Amino acid sequence: MPESFSDLIIQQLIKKLKNSQQKQNENTLLLKFQMSNKKNERKNKKLLSIQNI
Repeated sequence: MPESFSDLIIQQLIKKLKNSQQKQNENTLLLKFQMSNKKNERKNKKLLSIQNI
């Protein structure tokens, strides 16, 4: 049975939404990773400054 035009549109929208969610998840993971790196950089700076005293 051929799909209706609206079914095709809905499928495309669902596909776009899934891609969008995937991209959002990737961006969130990247942001968390960057924040973690910044935090570690600050810790390392502190440790180095304590070590240099």
